Amino acid sequence: MKAVFDSTPLILLAKISKFELLKKLFSEIHIPRQVYDDVVVMGKGKPGEKELKAAKGNWINVDTVFHRGAVEKIKGTYKLHPGESEAIVLASELKAKFFFTDDESARKAAISVFENTGTEISGTIGILDFGKKAGLISKQEYKDSIRLLKERGYYLSEKLYQKILKQED
Repeated sequence: MKAVFDSTPLILLAKISKFELLKKLFSEIHIPRQVYDDVVVMGKGKPGEKELKAAKGNWINVDTVFHRGAVEKIKGTYKLHPGESEAIVLASELKAKFFFTDDESARKAAISVFENTGTEISGTIGILDFGKKAGLISKQEYKDSIRLLKERGYYLSEKLYQKILKQED
């Protein structure tokens, strides 16, 4: 399964020591150059930097986005960061099965771009959910990961957080 990522899920998974889960879940992982630069260059010394640096060229592909006009249009229309815009366009160019972002505006843009294409849009919690469903992490590990995300600054409404903690499957 081909997946394209924005920077936030990569950073958040690194923060909770679940970055390697990506390698087990997806056969092809792609990010645009801007996302790599955001995490590794501008994020030097922060979560995700060393993990992404080590994975680049091994199991994460860093790609050039060719449709620059589309990047600029999405960036302007939805007021997105360049990395988010590039990730959306890259997912479209590669006809990715999955696009991952935790940014609400990027999700809105992606919903518009991927309408009727079959590309699924999700975020960090979705990745953890995939890991749980695939048997790569236990139910308890899933809940602990969500708890850790929340403790480390990930916004999750209290209602959704409690629902996740109470779920049995």
